Amino acid sequence: MDDLSVLDQIPEIGQDDKFSFTSLSYHLYEEDVALDKLLDILKKDKVAIRDIFISSITEQYLAYVVNLTKEEKDYDDISSFLVLAATLIELKAASLLPKPEFEEYEDDGLSDEELFYLRAEEYAAYRDAAEKLRSYEILNRYYREPVFGEDDYKVVIKDFSLQKMIEAFSRMLERAEFEEDHTAEKTIEKERFSVSDRMVDVVEALRALSLIKLNDLFEPGFTKLEIINTFLAVLEIVKQQIAAISVEGDPGEIIVRHLPDTDKFNYEEDLIKDADEYN
Repeated sequence: MDDLSVLDQIPEIGQDDKFSFTSLSYHLYEEDVALDKLLDILKKDKVAIRDIFISSITEQYLAYVVNLTKEEKDYDDISSFLVLAATLIELKAASLLPKPEFEEYEDDGLSDEELFYLRAEEYAAYRDAAEKLRSYEILNRYYREPVFGEDDYKVVIKDFSLQKMIEAFSRMLERAEFEEDHTAEKTIEKERFSVSDRMVDVVEALRALSLIKLNDLFEPGFTKLEIINTFLAVLEIVKQQIAAISVEGDPGEIIVRHLPDTDKFNYEEDLIKDADEYN
């Protein structure tokens, strides 16, 4: 059998295919089963491939065969190991013979002994790599771990009623609309602050007070747009886990609380960078 590259043994994987490293097969030649057992013996004895003691490995292999049950015995595998052992004996014997003083021909490559050792070492490397990949599969370590950045937020709100918050905010807008309708002079003013500007103001207030009513963030004369911008600023702060909100009392008051361990942020720069979509 011709030598087989380990890459030729890896199946093509489609986008929707499931691949298991347990299906990975690594072969160098048809005596690979015997070579597997040889490597197991060498690993147990902590002996390098090039330092093989043929008598020792043969004795251990025969003991291994004797302990096999009738069902476990595979005579093809056993004969393969005997062929491998015979090959090793031949190589060892050839290495002990004196080399001729004058070569009758030029050396055109590696010796049979060197080729065997190289192929065995390559096989051992593939086997170790496959075993390591299998262990990674069991631990799910060969999958890329999810990377969480500053754009990934997880907001956990307990004992919170979205309906109550909507009702409370609607009442604020109604009051603002009522005040606008009953103002004697109506003027169109330029927007005084953006959502990101308001975020800085709200956080500074929370750092000073720890807790504040949303209604207290609305100054007299705020337009509906300014109220909405303030509310969006609060929601963005909650999204960044700098504050928490709740609806308390009856008919319902929106309370904003400053969360601990958030003073390390540079509010002027880091806090508002995700609020550009509102501006």
